[in-house]
Amino acid sequence: VATGTSVVLTDTTDAANITFNGILTTPTLTTAAQAYDLDILGGGTAITNTVAVLSTGTLALGNDAGDTLTFAGRTAPVTVNAGAGNDKITVIGGAGNTISTGAGNDTVILATAGNTTIDVGVGNDTVTGTTGNESVTVGSGDLSANDSFDLGTGTDTVTISGDGNVVTANNLKGVENLVLNGTKVTFNSAAALATVKSISG
Repeated sequence: VATGTSVVLTDTTDAANITFNGILTTPTLTTAAQAYDLDILGGGTAITNTVAVLSTGTLALGNDAGDTLTFAGRTAPVTVNAGAGNDKITVIGGAGNTISTGAGNDTVILATAGNTTIDVGVGNDTVTGTTGNESVTVGSGDLSANDSFDLGTGTDTVTISGDGNVVTANNLKGVENLVLNGTKVTFNSAAALATVKSISG
């Protein structure tokens, strides 16, 4: 779907899916606050202006390892709940956004300072930040050497909860604040704490 104006999704049956299988290109995407599921699956999708994701059902972004979806210029925070696929999410502009990576091997690129919260799932995830004050949360067993966080030059925080997490030098690049809520966290490299200034929990 390609339009030079906007795409507005109003309603359908609760728990039914509105699906874009191909590339969605539009300046503005607006979704009504109704209980439908939204699937935006086309790699190369680009939404260049305001995005208001208000639907209360699930949101799936991409369905192939090579999919790249770009959301830019938002005027309000957006919540992105990635599914089990391998998603690449590029965030340009906006502040106060929340991203949950799900179970896939996901890549999140924070291209501009946006104070984004990222909830990392069980896959092998890569998060790259810039100058914003970013926050990454990790649950039980979700952190390993295959996860890579490089959060840039802002005042960034990683919170690790639960047991079974292994912290390596890949996990805490650019991280100033480390919060440990778990009872069993393993550090396998002193270099993991190279930029950390505060540890609490």
